[in-house]
Amino acid sequence: HKIIQREDVFITSKLYNTNHHPTRVIPSLRKTLADLGLKYLDLFLIHWPMAFTDTNGTVKYDRTPNTETWRVMEEAVRMGLTRSI
Repeated sequence: HKIIQREDVFITSKLYNTNHHPTRVIPSLRKTLADLGLKYLDLFLIHWPMAFTDTNGTVKYDRTPNTETWRVMEEAVRMGLTRSI
């Protein structure tokens, strides 16, 4: 049996719509990494270019600008949590 090394696999994940707020981006990415047992992603995407909030099961449109979300995603690259966005 051949063991696959992490470097041999390209792993992509997405930032869910309710995590676009700048304070939620890094915690969401860290949770994804923990769930997958990884140190980093190869590619981290915005799932959909519209932000939402989820309050007690009620999903509403959120006006978080995509530029704010993207700024924190750039920080995630600098932190080594993802290689590309």
